[in-house]
Amino acid sequence: KKSTMKKAYLTLGLGLHDNIIGTLELELYDEDVPKTVSNFCYHLKKNFRGSLFHRIIPNFMAQGGDYENGNGTGGESVYGPTFDDENFHHLHSQRGVLSMANSGPNTNGSQFFVTFRATPHLDNKHVVFGQVVAGDTVLQAMEKAPRDSNDNPKAPLVIVDCGVREDNKEPARPSKTIDLGDKSEKQADTESIEKSKFVEDNKKEQAYADSMSTNTSSTLKDRLRRLKMKMNQARQLNRKEVIAEGERLSTNGIRAKESLRIEDKLRSEKEWNRENAKALHVAAVHGLEGKSLIQTAQTAQEKLRKSDETKIRNQYSVHDYHNPEGQHRHYERNLKSVPNTLNRDETEVYNPVSTLRDDKKQEAEGAKRLAKDMRRRIEKQKKNKRDRIEFESEDVSFINQRNKMFNKKIGRNYDKATAQIQENLERGTAL
Repeated sequence: KKSTMKKAYLTLGLGLHDNIIGTLELELYDEDVPKTVSNFCYHLKKNFRGSLFHRIIPNFMAQGGDYENGNGTGGESVYGPTFDDENFHHLHSQRGVLSMANSGPNTNGSQFFVTFRATPHLDNKHVVFGQVVAGDTVLQAMEKAPRDSNDNPKAPLVIVDCGVREDNKEPARPSKTIDLGDKSEKQADTESIEKSKFVEDNKKEQAYADSMSTNTSSTLKDRLRRLKMKMNQARQLNRKEVIAEGERLSTNGIRAKESLRIEDKLRSEKEWNRENAKALHVAAVHGLEGKSLIQTAQTAQEKLRKSDETKIRNQYSVHDYHNPEGQHRHYERNLKSVPNTLNRDETEVYNPVSTLRDDKKQEAEGAKRLAKDMRRRIEKQKKNKRDRIEFESEDVSFINQRNKMFNKKIGRNYDKATAQIQENLERGTAL
């Protein structure tokens, strides 16, 4: 007996450029579940082209058919938002079973799935309406497609082309003369109505096929739908990255941020050791310091210059007003403590009147900031002031605390030279 089952196909592409990976040849059980098959065939012709397989679970199944959102949250049936389960005559008994996806009993829409193995736990829960009869290599490619932690393919798995194989369908054509014979008038009317409906359906299908081949707007709509699906997937990936970045920068992610910093440091050190492994080995053999051997002469001179500048700068404290270096450091510190808030646009046209008015305003504000900083320094001196113990045997060579500190600074700089001059005078060797 020749099979009268409907034949369909799904041509799949992987990636943003729709690299074709092959075609799945489908056999649909239209005799056992005609309502479900009709719903599937309608979407094959109207909606599935350009949609995604949005969920891949190896050794289980691949789910698609969400032509609206591409993430498993959309897609309606041809009969309304959903329709009831037709029957459960066929089972999920092997690889390549075509079945309806749902969110519970009697909630079938447009989404479907293809199994990668027998899944008996889905029997009597999902309506089986077809079987993959050719394209096992395509199923293998689908199952091995890279995916993220949510089982979403990292590269879009797109239905590039799909449809119903019309060459397998051999509809019976109505004869020009109808022999009613002994049939009643009611039966004849019923048969004529059914045949007229059959002819109308064939005409509609033929008109749809003609429009698909001649009307360029349908092609543009398919391209637009495919572009929307890619944009939606890009938004989802961007949203995930934004959430991950927010977690890294949030208060709760400080520890993670610190661990990333440590990892970057260790990685850079490992890379440096790998690049300079030979020089480090030679240094270790001769008992030398590896970093000093590797660095260039220019780098070594620059480090030495900075070290000498630091030593000279640290000879004098910011409170050492007697020496020019200390005075300059004191000036730099005071300059930092008084912020400059003058932000004038150099590109604007010069206006003497407004410039004079702005300068006076800036001068008044600067005076206020300076007075505020002076009060801050006085409060700081009072806070840091310590009581000093004076001994009776100590010679008093100062008139107040400020003069005492000044004499100590002079002593640090000139006592040594004074002692040498005094010794020369005592020995009579002074010039």
